[in-house]
Amino acid sequence: MCASVCVVPVQDFSPDLLCQFLFRYECYCVSLMERLHSSSGLGNGVCFSDGTTIYGVLWLSPAGLLLHCIPGRYSPDMAQKITGAAAEFLRGKKIYCISGPEAGTDLLVHGAAAGLCRESDTVSGSGSAGTGIILPGLPLEMRRYHLMCRTGGISETMVVKPAGYMNKLKRVSPVPVVQCCPGDEAGLYLLQKEYDRVEVLPAAFPFDERLCRVNLRRALAAGRVYAVPDTGSGFTAKAAISAVSPHFVLIGGVFTLPKYRRRGYAAGLVTFLAENAAVQGKHAVLFVRRNNMTALHAYERAGFSVTGSYAIAYY
Repeated sequence: MCASVCVVPVQDFSPDLLCQFLFRYECYCVSLMERLHSSSGLGNGVCFSDGTTIYGVLWLSPAGLLLHCIPGRYSPDMAQKITGAAAEFLRGKKIYCISGPEAGTDLLVHGAAAGLCRESDTVSGSGSAGTGIILPGLPLEMRRYHLMCRTGGISETMVVKPAGYMNKLKRVSPVPVVQCCPGDEAGLYLLQKEYDRVEVLPAAFPFDERLCRVNLRRALAAGRVYAVPDTGSGFTAKAAISAVSPHFVLIGGVFTLPKYRRRGYAAGLVTFLAENAAVQGKHAVLFVRRNNMTALHAYERAGFSVTGSYAIAYY
């Protein structure tokens, strides 16, 4: 019988042991690691530990986004201890999304979250779709992804346009890529809106224009959005750096307007970002839905390969 598993704030745990654990699974938890290392994110992180071994790490945002690094599958006894500790940590907290390695998401959904669902059902009797509270029953939507990683070096196709040409325009032949700035918000908004509606929001969640614009402005201010320009002042496709950890860059927000698809824009964008990551000594990772064969093949052409599984549950 293994020792009991407790919840320990990350700032109270051994930094060396915490880093050893996270580095082992870093490609899965780039966003989690970035938030843990930010000045505002540290207090929201906890470890599951028996005092000597870490079995998982959680980070919960004030809005209810739960990121986790609970890798692999545990014995029934250990799984029960982990879900019990997670349920204790999550009790009374607002959650709208659980995101992380697939096995860990399943463990939280069917263990800790399910236990709190039964508890909530006993107390209140019901929940309502889209409230962001853990609800009785299954999640509103469960999405499963391939984790894809690109570990190759720099290609010989990257060239730089003359200085001053459209915000440092660069190209991975034959796709032109521009690093966007806050002044590009108007030209990018349609792309961001359609990305949110098609790729992000579950069917039960309404589109929130204010939140869409806030997130876009934040990404632009951080210099993390890249796009393929059209012949006017707009853009045909975009991608973003979603998060950065010590050894990896997570690429996300990839979207091409329908009339510009099948021209290699998505593959060109992710290749460009992956090669820039390689210049910094980092590997690039991204997630793609398992049924999105078009995107999967585009990323394979860009040098990515499937290395794991990831899942997101929406409440």
